[in-house]
Amino acid sequence: MSKPKQEQKQTAPEVSGQREQERPALPTDVTVRAYPVSDMGQVLANLSVDVNGCFAIRGAKLVQGKNGPFVSMPQKKVGEEYKDIVFTTTREMYDKLNATAIAAYGQAMDAMAEKHRQSQQTAASAPTGPTMAM
Repeated sequence: MSKPKQEQKQTAPEVSGQREQERPALPTDVTVRAYPVSDMGQVLANLSVDVNGCFAIRGAKLVQGKNGPFVSMPQKKVGEEYKDIVFTTTREMYDKLNATAIAAYGQAMDAMAEKHRQSQQTAASAPTGPTMAM
């Protein structure tokens, strides 16, 4: 006489090809530091991205596109084309990353403008030439 088989409930491992609506939404904290560049054509800034304080992306860029600025992720050349080596897998994360990068760029530009304004004020208040006391 054979023993009845025990039923085991198994969950399938997560597969990278799952649809995004099947994945549970996880809280994501995205921090972006923007380093504006000048005379780089369409590139507005180099970016440093930190995700949840435990995953860092370097080499991303904020690029001016036809429909506004967007984040261009680090790429490598494969044959004749370039492929992203880091990328978002959900539209929600893509939108959050772009919005955070655009805000960081705006803050960096504001800080540069303020620094420039302060240096102009300092230069304007400095004496313009040698003075002689009599």
